[in-house]
Amino acid sequence: MTTTRVALYLTFAFFFYVTQGAKVTFTNRCSYTVWPGTLTGDQKPQLSTTGFELASGASNSVDLPTPWSGRFWARTGCSNSNGKFSCATADCASGLVECNGAGAIPPATLIEITVAENGGQDFYDVSNVDGFNVPMSVSPQGGSGECKTSSCPANINAVCPTELQLKGSDGSVIACKSSIPKEKRNVVSDDISGALEDAYTKDAESEKVLQDNQEASQDHQYMPQAWKTKKDHSINKVIGDTSRGVVTSNSLCNMCNFIPIVSQIEPKTIDDAIEDEH
Repeated sequence: MTTTRVALYLTFAFFFYVTQGAKVTFTNRCSYTVWPGTLTGDQKPQLSTTGFELASGASNSVDLPTPWSGRFWARTGCSNSNGKFSCATADCASGLVECNGAGAIPPATLIEITVAENGGQDFYDVSNVDGFNVPMSVSPQGGSGECKTSSCPANINAVCPTELQLKGSDGSVIACKSSIPKEKRNVVSDDISGALEDAYTKDAESEKVLQDNQEASQDHQYMPQAWKTKKDHSINKVIGDTSRGVVTSNSLCNMCNFIPIVSQIEPKTIDDAIEDEH
């Protein structure tokens, strides 16, 4: 297993790409303790840990297999009362530090990561589709291409609208609820992931078309003169059977400029019209 690193910026994050998977490193740069949670998607087996405590300034790492898709979040205000573990924000309601396949109860800031197999395209983002509780960022390292940091570093709680505020026992705002209706949140998240995949696919398709065009252009240069035809005719301008050569409306218009048009003289009077055999 080579290393991939993610740091949550529980406020800061790093993510290193690897060939057999990834190593995600969480770093807590908040001034308070947080309890990260992990959730594997697609009904796949959960990671070696699904939740742990992370003190201020501390780091911890988790290995990801390939392929893998899932999310991470940070719980705050956690405590153990009579053997039952619970948190003020982003609780997974497992009753334990480990979430054991349970997701975060909104509002919660999410980091979503998809690690592709066979060196394919990986995806990562910071999402507030389920609301906000702590600032986070994720920074990839070791991959190919221009991979930039994705982050939500601001404290949204400080500007959260009154109707979306989640308050703690002391009356302070500890999280900000999502304004997106619950039934639409997965759709929004899927749309974002789909848009990223579509953008990558279109880029790949465009590159393939460009390569095919370049190869066709090179082949065209070595064709006998009689085999060469004018390229890029719009199909709606092609007239007749294309197998017999291309004729366009433009070429017909040009031809008509040089063809004389002979017409009968129109009769001028009724008597002339009656006598006209045509």
